[in-house]
Amino acid sequence: MAIVVGTGDILAYASLLERPGSPTVLIIDADAERRRFLQGLLLSWQYQVITAYDGYSGLRRIMNDRPEILVVDADLQGWSPSTVIDGALRLGSRAMVVTLGKKTLSKASRVSRHRLVGREVLDHLRLVITGALEEMGHR
Repeated sequence: MAIVVGTGDILAYASLLERPGSPTVLIIDADAERRRFLQGLLLSWQYQVITAYDGYSGLRRIMNDRPEILVVDADLQGWSPSTVIDGALRLGSRAMVVTLGKKTLSKASRVSRHRLVGREVLDHLRLVITGALEEMGHR
């Protein structure tokens, strides 16, 4: 069965794909258009997807929803991506992290950098997320 989805249908589509046991991906990105695009893309790959628009709301989502993968905009405004990743670790998150953008996370702690699985363009995002989940023991 194929489902064609327009931008306005993403929330309805999300409810079709929410399955217990599907890995959860948290997208933390201030750019609403990119956030919606990534959400639709990840939903089409049958991940559960939650979003946050800044570091603070991202940490709240990490604390409440315990996602397995974090996709963080490297150009995040307000709190730096390094602060968010270190904060996730302090909250007990075991999530692997993919950053979008060219900035490096040199200020992140060594332990947090260990969870960084790559800075990826969208062409490789699915492969990186799948590899990270396998490394964490999800099949």
